[in-house]
Amino acid sequence: MEAASSVPFQRRPADISRGIFRGRQTMQQFRLSSHLKRGALGTFPLLLRSFSRHGVTQRRVTVDVVSEDPLIWVVDGLCEQRQVQQLKDVLSRQKLDNLKKTDAYVDDMFDERRELQEDAQMLVSMISSGALQTVPAEYQEDPLRSLLWTAMQRPELLQSSDWDLALLSTARRAWCTQWNPDDLARSGFRKSAFRCKVPEELLPQLAPLVLDVLGAPVQGLPGTGSKDQRGPCWVLRDTTVVRYQPDESQVPHVDTSDVTMLLYLSDSGGHTCFPNLGCSIQPREGRVLVFCSTKPTQRRFGGFAGSAYGEPLDATMHYGSLMQDSSHDEQSWREGLLGVKLRDAEKTQNLQAQPMRSLPRAQRRPSLALDQMKRCASGCRALALDLTVPGTTKVCIHCWQRRLEQQKP
Repeated sequence: MEAASSVPFQRRPADISRGIFRGRQTMQQFRLSSHLKRGALGTFPLLLRSFSRHGVTQRRVTVDVVSEDPLIWVVDGLCEQRQVQQLKDVLSRQKLDNLKKTDAYVDDMFDERRELQEDAQMLVSMISSGALQTVPAEYQEDPLRSLLWTAMQRPELLQSSDWDLALLSTARRAWCTQWNPDDLARSGFRKSAFRCKVPEELLPQLAPLVLDVLGAPVQGLPGTGSKDQRGPCWVLRDTTVVRYQPDESQVPHVDTSDVTMLLYLSDSGGHTCFPNLGCSIQPREGRVLVFCSTKPTQRRFGGFAGSAYGEPLDATMHYGSLMQDSSHDEQSWREGLLGVKLRDAEKTQNLQAQPMRSLPRAQRRPSLALDQMKRCASGCRALALDLTVPGTTKVCIHCWQRRLEQQKP
């Protein structure tokens, strides 16, 4: 079992995006984003030096620069074993399984268990109402198409809850068509990991670690200083704990935040993969992965949770793989990481990134029965759903969603 936590950050008008901490039981992620002023992210340091203070030898901090553009750093020695254990102890006391699981992340939308549950609910409803008997035999093995056919031909057989389920399922599946199916297949994704918000008790313990990287106040993260201080300021966007178990992974995605920090809480679990860069990062207890998913520009994007972020970089698309035995004119976020330990550390060049291993392509059950020879009759570029209903034309899943909205009593 493997776990992690993350936090994202954005800059002020900044906010924090997401970062991740992985541990034996959970992963936490922090995200941050921020408008940067020149010099806000200090020069990322020489990181391999051991030093002594008050006669005590401190653990050596190293930074491996995986990539300069986009900026990706692997930091070892920043979070000591004692600190990792303290974080695990807090999570253990919180009884992670009792915390509320998030269900609005990309991974949750693609989870095959969610689709199977939807199909089961639709099938039970269609059988109990007798509607399934009226559906043409060619569609009866597909609960979604059966329900859509009934909605257009025999709407009187459907309850209000049936309409809600049909709308929810078509909306989710239409949204999922935005993803490249090849990216999903290459990642091996089938099931999402357990994910929840970082317990409030844990945030103050994470503050020193975040300051070591950013060297600047973070709005929304206790113990990082005042937002009124001079210099750059970040805003915490969200913090999550993620626990990976066998057969669980992530959907490939680009973070909608400027900076993401991932802290691994154990050595187990899958690698963090960057498929567009052809590299992956191995989890190691106490390791911190820092990467920037945007490019600082005058134009800002998004606005989720009060945040805005720079120009997204497709090169930073990433995912957690299956477990294995300042000024907007700046060209980089590099000048904004002012943490003293990072600035004083020694630096290596791309020693920690490993070539991505070839994984067997996931054999996912097709989410939609599409007519491979016919485009949507409404003029959309999408393929039409392979469903013929008398008096209507073949349309894509997006147009079926609109039809349901118009047809619902």
